[in-house]
Amino acid sequence: MALVAGVLAGGLQTARADDDDEPKKPSMHQLAAQSGLPKAYRSFEKFRYRPEGDKVIEQPENNRLLFWTRSGQPDGYAEQRGNTIFYYDRNGHAVRVQPLDDD
Repeated sequence: MALVAGVLAGGLQTARADDDDEPKKPSMHQLAAQSGLPKAYRSFEKFRYRPEGDKVIEQPENNRLLFWTRSGQPDGYAEQRGNTIFYYDRNGHAVRVQPLDDD
């Protein structure tokens, strides 16, 4: 009985060794990072206010602009809801409201 168990265990290790010779397939994270899907595009021309000296990062999938200071700290964001653009400070409090013209 012990001989049979030893032969089976040796066969499993041989099968695993054969699997190691194959090239590894990319993980789901690697596939997502190299996605061929088109990126979301949005025009942010209607967003008038931008804090002076801040770096602006666009998030078209969320319909939002992020504002970052030169030192790399978040400084607020702006997002469009319906026909209005709301501007928020770094604490999430609304500081400006920009109504949009109906075009």
